[in-house]
Amino acid sequence: MRSPKSPFDQPLKGPQILPVPNASAHSPDRFASDFMPAWLARALPAGDAPAPVVESLGTPDAPATTLTQARIVFTLAHLHLTDGTPGLLEAARRVYAYMLAQLRDKDGGFRQSTAADGHLRRSYDQAFVLLAMATLHRADPMLVSTNNIDACWGFIRDHLTAPDGSLWEDDRAAEGDALRSQNPHMHMLEAHWHWPTGCKVLSRPTASAATAYLKARPMMRLTPRGR
Repeated sequence: MRSPKSPFDQPLKGPQILPVPNASAHSPDRFASDFMPAWLARALPAGDAPAPVVESLGTPDAPATTLTQARIVFTLAHLHLTDGTPGLLEAARRVYAYMLAQLRDKDGGFRQSTAADGHLRRSYDQAFVLLAMATLHRADPMLVSTNNIDACWGFIRDHLTAPDGSLWEDDRAAEGDALRSQNPHMHMLEAHWHWPTGCKVLSRPTASAATAYLKARPMMRLTPRGR
């Protein structure tokens, strides 16, 4: 007597949609309201003083990096704008205040990290700083000075922009690396979608960022290394 065939022995007939247990737990709303507060409870020190999130839960003493902190500020501010979960904006404020105190230089550029050798200012990091500041300003204009946004953009313009409109990898410019860094243009353009009124560096920031991005596109086909 033959045993009945398993359904898995049959050929698939089109897309197979399987139910997801506790699907509601994976919804975007639950990510903002449940996951992020639980993660912040472990990743951000208690209190209301400026502080960084840990770079990795397994290495709590690792130097803070501009890239990680800026990405977190952007994420928290964006989630606040879309979801309004209490506490996310306050966490973004604390991380941003830490960035200003520990990672920002007087000329408006942000260092790679708080490590002793983390002084390099990379164009990719600055792009995420712009995105973080513009989004946080949109969430609460009182938290971010437009002067700080102008200063960061001015640093990019004065120290990281090549004559052809593309970006250097970092503030060593041509002396450090002749290759250009093009991925930052995408994040800079995203930042300009949130760009606040009152910034002085650019009167038409969105058009200027788009122009810079389009100028850089030919370089993307010429450089063998990207991000």
